[in-house]
Amino acid sequence: MSLQSNPFATRYTRPGVIDYRFGDNGLDQVVSRLSPGKPHLIVGPHGTGKTTLLHTLVDGLRDSLPTTCFLKLDGVEEKGFRRLRARFRSAYRVGRSIKELPKGSLLILDGIEQLGGFYRTYTLANARRKSVTVLATSHRPLRGMSVVYCTSLHPKIIQDLIRHLLQGVPSELRDEVQHWVQQYDLETISNLRDFWFELYDLVQPKLLTPRCSKVGESST
Repeated sequence: MSLQSNPFATRYTRPGVIDYRFGDNGLDQVVSRLSPGKPHLIVGPHGTGKTTLLHTLVDGLRDSLPTTCFLKLDGVEEKGFRRLRARFRSAYRVGRSIKELPKGSLLILDGIEQLGGFYRTYTLANARRKSVTVLATSHRPLRGMSVVYCTSLHPKIIQDLIRHLLQGVPSELRDEVQHWVQQYDLETISNLRDFWFELYDLVQPKLLTPRCSKVGESST
């Protein structure tokens, strides 16, 4: 018997994976606040839909801007020299993209805080010289960039995401997860990624079924 995948595993809950839509009002609000050739931010905590919102915006923005470039800047876990080297590589990748973009294009950067202060300032200056509009995500406001949209965690959003992730899960387990969630004060959640870890730890033992070993086999 094959084990069912844990619906709260990182491959299902990492940023941008969950298909959650904000509705036309949220999209119109972002688009209306974009100023050509200026840097803009979508700000919010982990798991509040910043990356999903970016992906939703891309298709619509491509109709009004000649070229759109989307770059995902991964988190930098290294320290010291390795971190500086990783940031340099990301900055080089972004700088090369700006150089190749025609004037008046849109550059979307998912996770611009990963560049660090120096490379971020350098990147925005390059984009400004070429009249490239920048739309980026960050966990906090950044100097020199205007905030066009703030994503936030609300109990209804969290419940909707949980229901989405639990699709296809056996009803007994789904009911147990929902019962556990109802006892949790969702208003207090500030980091959705940590909450997914808690749910993963709750669900994972229940997905494991004991397997009998044949006589003479040793377990490892």
